[in-house]
Amino acid sequence: ENYSSLIPTFPAVTCSTQSSILTGTYPTEHGIIANGYYNRIYKQIHFWDQPCDLVQKPQIWDILKKKNPEIKTAVLFWQNTLYSNSDIVITPKPIHLENNFVMWCYSKPLGFYEQIVKELGEFDLKWYWGPFVSIESSKWIVNATKITIKNHTPDLVLTYIPHLDYAGQKYGPESSEFEKSILEVDELIGDLMSFLKTEYMDYEIIII
Repeated sequence: ENYSSLIPTFPAVTCSTQSSILTGTYPTEHGIIANGYYNRIYKQIHFWDQPCDLVQKPQIWDILKKKNPEIKTAVLFWQNTLYSNSDIVITPKPIHLENNFVMWCYSKPLGFYEQIVKELGEFDLKWYWGPFVSIESSKWIVNATKITIKNHTPDLVLTYIPHLDYAGQKYGPESSEFEKSILEVDELIGDLMSFLKTEYMDYEIIII
């Protein structure tokens, strides 16, 4: 096992940091400078916009596929991955109605989310955003990762496990709540590693 330190980009918020990791560039280069910002073209404030075309630098799957078109990639629950060039994508995309919204996830290939729902049930957005966030979102995503690996065997899998964000933001990184959340995520990653071992799948695991 190898360890290395990582200096986060600024601002260290979800969209900016994830785009920096996926492109290997800074927000000044890839253009995702915050979770929400004023769009000078539309003259509107945009929050949590998801299309990958907003990222102004190639993402890791673009770079890999340019070198080897046969490489298969999967990305689960990372921001700015909507309509991306990755072979497999799952990302929350609720359908907003006049007085309500329908929880749904965009997926690629078409209908893949619906296949997963048959095994896991719907992904509940309240586990993921807002005052009721819980480890249930991370459990669902890890289980969806298992299904993705078993059904598609991608060469590269990128999975966002959101659980550590919750206690870190609410109670701070030195809190007992945050320590507990680390143990919970550790258990989830251990479960994923056990799955890979049971299925005789040889994956190198990198945790950021």
